[in-house]
Amino acid sequence: MVCDTNADRDEERAYLREAVQQRFASVVITSFRLVAKDFLTLSEAGIPAVVSADLPFGETDLVTPDARAAMRAALTEVTGAGRRRIAMIAGPPGCHRGRPPAGVVAVPRRPVRHHAPRPPGRAR
Repeated sequence: MVCDTNADRDEERAYLREAVQQRFASVVITSFRLVAKDFLTLSEAGIPAVVSADLPFGETDLVTPDARAAMRAALTEVTGAGRRRIAMIAGPPGCHRGRPPAGVVAVPRRPVRHHAPRPPGRAR
């Protein structure tokens, strides 16, 4: 089952309950709002879970993205195409630390903070 909870904790918890009711063999989840105790429902039912997240979730198995390697690969691709004026629009805290790849000059600027929420379920 693939689902979108719009980062709503109640919806995320409802899907975990659904996994138990439907007797899923296992669950892989990218959660935005759940906490470790929310996974007790699964563990008590004997359903293994893997969380894709940036931070550990207690006893649950965890898969973490390598944001630095991904950014390095993206910049290598963009600079390889001859681009030199590159803006970072978003990223997790600390993702911009370190040296830029060869040929890219980091220009420190005051970050612009802007968040324009979009209606749930609408892709842009």
